[in-house]
Amino acid sequence: MSDTLIVFYSLEGNCKGISEHLSKKFNFDTLALKPIHDLDPNSMSKHIKGRIQVLLNQQVVLEQSDIDLSKYKTVIIGSPVWMGTFASAIQTFLDLATWTDQQIALFATFDKDCGHIFEKFGDALEGFKIIGQEAFDIEKQNEDEIFTRAELWVRSMFDL
Repeated sequence: MSDTLIVFYSLEGNCKGISEHLSKKFNFDTLALKPIHDLDPNSMSKHIKGRIQVLLNQQVVLEQSDIDLSKYKTVIIGSPVWMGTFASAIQTFLDLATWTDQQIALFATFDKDCGHIFEKFGDALEGFKIIGQEAFDIEKQNEDEIFTRAELWVRSMFDL
């Protein structure tokens, strides 16, 4: 078992791709957050429904997980940017997680604007040691470029 856990939500596969790549490269554990009634990534209304969730600060019901956060020194959290902040599945995880003394790293994927996601994360994780943050523009970079940047980011945080 690794002492680093990547927790992510991915509707369209961008955060999943980065998380799985980092997991393979650095042998990190992963937890994919899966809402029981998730948005349909192929639906034309996914963006509207996601915006409503964020604007109304709606909690979503997540599939159960047996992950024990206390076993991890570092938790990396990845989210797509929705309305300038993180997805509702991440908010639910943050609200329900049983934290101990983890250090936190954050990443986000976006296609137009990163918004204020890291400020919002900072507010939600007040009191935690945030060791790094990185945003990936999925419109301007290809997958290889994003994966290379993600690796460099992780190496810089952990002196690898």
